[in-house]
Amino acid sequence: MKCEEGWVGVSPFPQPFNLYLDPGENQTIWYFIDLTYRSCGAGKMDRGEKAFKALVFIEDAERPGDYVALFIDYVVRVQPVEELEPNCVVQGYVRDPEGRPIAHARVELWGAYGSPQLFTEADDKGFFTFRAYATTYSDTGEPHGYNLRVEADGYQGISRALFPKPGEVINLEVTLKPLEERANYKLAVKVETSGYPIWEAAMSEDEEFIVFANGHHTYENPDPSKHGIYFLSTNGTILWRYLTTDQVWGVDVSSDGRYVAAAFLREGVVRLFDREGRVLWVYPCGETREVRINHRGDRVAIGTTFGDLILVDLETGGEVWRTFLEGQVRWTCFTKDDSVIYAGSGDGYLYKVDAATGSILGRAYVEAWPYRYGLALSDDEQYIATASKIGRVYLVRTSDMKPLWSFDTRGGCHWVDIAPNNAYVLVGSGGSYGRALFYLNGTLAWFGPVSSSGMALDENHVAVAEASIDIMTVDGGLLWSSGPLDAGVVFLRFSEDKSKIYAVTDKATFYVFKGGFEKVEEKVKPRVEKLKADVNGDGKVDLRDVETLRGCYGSRRGEPRFKPTADLNGDGQVDIIDLAILASQLLPWVSDITPAQGPGAPPPDIPEGADGPWNHRILMAVSSDGLTWSKTYKVLADQASVPDVLVDKEGYVRVYYVDYGNEGLSVAISRDLSTWAFLKVKGLPPEWVDPSVVILPDGRFRLYASYMPLQGPQDRIVSAISKDGIHFEVEEGVRYQEEGSTLTDPEVIYVDGRWIMYVCKLTEPKPRLVRLVSSDGLSFTKEAEFELEGTVPCLTPYDGGYRLYVHAEDATAILSYYSTDCRSWSGPVRVLKPGPPRSLDEYGVADPAVARLPDGTYVMFYKTWIQRPVKLGSKP
Repeated sequence: MKCEEGWVGVSPFPQPFNLYLDPGENQTIWYFIDLTYRSCGAGKMDRGEKAFKALVFIEDAERPGDYVALFIDYVVRVQPVEELEPNCVVQGYVRDPEGRPIAHARVELWGAYGSPQLFTEADDKGFFTFRAYATTYSDTGEPHGYNLRVEADGYQGISRALFPKPGEVINLEVTLKPLEERANYKLAVKVETSGYPIWEAAMSEDEEFIVFANGHHTYENPDPSKHGIYFLSTNGTILWRYLTTDQVWGVDVSSDGRYVAAAFLREGVVRLFDREGRVLWVYPCGETREVRINHRGDRVAIGTTFGDLILVDLETGGEVWRTFLEGQVRWTCFTKDDSVIYAGSGDGYLYKVDAATGSILGRAYVEAWPYRYGLALSDDEQYIATASKIGRVYLVRTSDMKPLWSFDTRGGCHWVDIAPNNAYVLVGSGGSYGRALFYLNGTLAWFGPVSSSGMALDENHVAVAEASIDIMTVDGGLLWSSGPLDAGVVFLRFSEDKSKIYAVTDKATFYVFKGGFEKVEEKVKPRVEKLKADVNGDGKVDLRDVETLRGCYGSRRGEPRFKPTADLNGDGQVDIIDLAILASQLLPWVSDITPAQGPGAPPPDIPEGADGPWNHRILMAVSSDGLTWSKTYKVLADQASVPDVLVDKEGYVRVYYVDYGNEGLSVAISRDLSTWAFLKVKGLPPEWVDPSVVILPDGRFRLYASYMPLQGPQDRIVSAISKDGIHFEVEEGVRYQEEGSTLTDPEVIYVDGRWIMYVCKLTEPKPRLVRLVSSDGLSFTKEAEFELEGTVPCLTPYDGGYRLYVHAEDATAILSYYSTDCRSWSGPVRVLKPGPPRSLDEYGVADPAVARLPDGTYVMFYKTWIQRPVKLGSKP
């Protein structure tokens, strides 16, 4: 491939690069242009075009010099997503099984490869609508897909694949079932081994042993004291290791765990080990990446790079037969009775081979060799699914090797599996359709982001993994997520009874999680929206609505004074019942400020381009477990920064924040996260910022703040006291001071009879966290100072311990750590990241504030930027 910088070599398919054609036969040559695309910088272009030229050289292998050279021109056109004019509509209603509307359900519409990403919320009638861009892929003509995802508190979420056409209006009826089950797993075992990448892992049938080996990487001189094969019991004990600097891609363990076979790539041999790690024999076969032990444990299948499928006697290491498959043999599997071997080949065919004789019984063209875990044989052995390096998924009928359907995931596939009852095919890919569930007829049910491993658990559940392990329903609803592990998950298996999850990451770290599925004993009440008492239609429920209702009180439908919005129960009259509904939704507070909208002007003495609260916005997200968050994209306030959230003793959610638009600190109070009262915090000097508010045992509120004058030292933490959380009195002295330092963002929590404060200390090159302790909440002493990935801390009780939330310094993620004592932290886990272009948080996420709500769910308020800042994550 040639771009303006010169020629770049690209590996075509078939692999090796040989065509074996009978007279009249034809075959497709595949190649990717993405290497050229990246090398010439087109991937970094905002807009424009790049031209490419491909040279395809075909030579007669038996007559060197007899060749054909083809030049093919390509143009890659880059257009910003925000410039794509919507040309279709996706809309519909979200209802419960009884047909009642589910108001404020969270609805997302993601295009393939995550572009574009659209978010909205169902209205009071459960209605939602998107204006989207429908198009087709220029290379195949196939439509660009979208995945619709719908979630609501108390319900099981669903996903649905859509393929809109230009000018089309898609009307949908979405039914969410009440949440009836959840998955719950805890980490039980974590074993770090070499730290080097692996290609595959294998587990014995009785789940007692697991083996994996280092391979599929570009390290030139791996550490000889770490790099090699690792054989473990699944309780986490390393039973033996065989150290080698060679790459071992293919590795397998016998069903009973007695033997391990491993393919050494550069040395070109297969070794057989016993359970104690002794080498029983060495078979020279040439370069190979594939080895498989049959179910009986008496044969070993070997697939070489140059096309040989070899069967070896396990006991003696002697060759039984050898068959040429015309391309590199990548991934094999035996039928249950070991009578047939299915083998993927680099010539683009899936072969069916007689295991007794090596005779080819049939083959199916599936375009390229299967990736690791790229073959899946159905339980009844009627079907076999393939997932290839070039991204095609095929379902093949085994009786006659006829391909039934295929789908292009538009990126190299990683794995495939078939449901135990043949109800669906599940696939993982690095492409646009990264995790996808197909019905047996080939219809795409739903899809999502890339996945490196996964499996079909049963007819109702699936598991998919990339950086984390996700358990989902077959409808695409999330039941549990592990949170990110130390690298991408390369191997994933569940125990037969689903009580254990076994995983190996690309750092050769072995994980075991224990748990299972459980019924929701006390079902979360389905969220059927209460009657909204916004009588005057201004988007709020306050005393103005009372005045409006009073003006039509006693009227009936058809009378001049009757106002339909005041008939809150819909019975045709405005009476005491409507007044009671309105009264139940009124907050005890009346707003005395109005939140700003849009960016503000910085102070006159601030340098142009400097970041500050005038360009900040506070958004809200919700979560069932404090780790997996759903963004609501509800704006709490603009020109607002550094939120702190708590739930008071009456169950009201209070969000304290720096309010640049109203010149000081403000508090927003709500019962339902929908209707808010906005109040200015009284009694505090203007130099007080970064609030952290706690409720004392006597019911009073104490507010801690950074003291940040425009001139002079910013080296202290101060506090004030209040009975109502609105009117404060400054407490004498300082809570903590460190002369010569800049201290920001205090966060205070009560732990085991003492107050603990975390505060940011602005140091170079990175800020540090200071941990302070106090017996009375007034006089704090330093306990420790340390560096941690992330800044601006938030502490909240969690699952018998505590979670610390911070944001990455470049504002590319909200991170979370866990501790049992608020001192020693494990993590981090990345729990939130910025949204796509044109979303409200596309420029970054920062300043997390998290609280657990009375119903056991969690809410997060976080900062983002209204306009693109000069420097992401900079401190005002």
